[in-house]
Amino acid sequence: VKLAEQENLRKQKQVKVLEEKISMARVKFNEAGAYNKELRQRIDNLRRERVVFDGVYRRLEKELDEKKAEMAQIVEVSNAAYDARAKAKEQMEALKVQAEQEQMSFEEEWGELGKLIEHDSKMKEYVKQRNRAAASGQDLGDEEERLRKRIMHTNPSITKD
Repeated sequence: VKLAEQENLRKQKQVKVLEEKISMARVKFNEAGAYNKELRQRIDNLRRERVVFDGVYRRLEKELDEKKAEMAQIVEVSNAAYDARAKAKEQMEALKVQAEQEQMSFEEEWGELGKLIEHDSKMKEYVKQRNRAAASGQDLGDEEERLRKRIMHTNPSITKD
């Protein structure tokens, strides 16, 4: 009887130990389940954040591409403006050279016209004196020769008539 009691006590102790082990295993299992649940929530949050960040990343990439295209267009416009400026500068230089040439030509022509006007006025004076002399009957041969020499001296390009 005692032996059966001892055996019974031993089995009860063993059952109690096993129940405690089961209880501890359940606690650990519940803790692991709670930890897993927490990890799943974190994973879900991270997935949601990733979706948001992916959307932001795609939007930023699109904006970057647009800015690159806009910048390329601005560079193209800038290059065209620079080329147009260079061409206008070349044209301006060509016009300056042409204007200088025309100015020189004008001054040369102006000088020649001045000489012709001077010669013409001297010739008119000569003709007037000759007409007066012819009207008065005087001989102006010496004076005529002197006037002719003076005209020839001031304008050597005029040949004798």
